[in-house]
Amino acid sequence: MYKLTLTTFSVDKLTGMYAKGEIAIPEIQRDFVWDTKRIKLLLESIQKDYPSGAIILWEPQFKTRGEFEMLIRPERLHLYKDKPMPQYLLLDGQQRLTALCSVILPANEVMTSLGGRD
Repeated sequence: MYKLTLTTFSVDKLTGMYAKGEIAIPEIQRDFVWDTKRIKLLLESIQKDYPSGAIILWEPQFKTRGEFEMLIRPERLHLYKDKPMPQYLLLDGQQRLTALCSVILPANEVMTSLGGRD
C-alpha cells in the first residue's frame, strides 16, 4: 500500500526543483494552456493567501531508465538525456506550477522545461 504524505514546499523551492529538472511532466498531462488573466488570478490568490489548489508529486522508484522514459512526454525526453532521472513526476498542478515558473524563472528556462530546445 502506498502512503500519501503532505509536504509543504515554498513557491521558490517548487520552481527551483522544476528548473533543475527534479520534477518531470508525465505523458498524462495536457499542454500548458493558461492565459495571462488566469496566471494573474493565481498570483493574486497566493498574494492574498487564498487556497490555490494542490500540486501533487509522485516519487516513483524507477529501476530502469526505460521505465521512466515510458511515462514522460516524448518531446521532453531530450531534457533528461545527460541528466539523472527526476525525483518526482507531476501528477496534478501542472498549469499552476508552469504558470508560477513563467513569472519567476527566466523565459528560456520555462520554454526548455516545456520541451523546447535551446
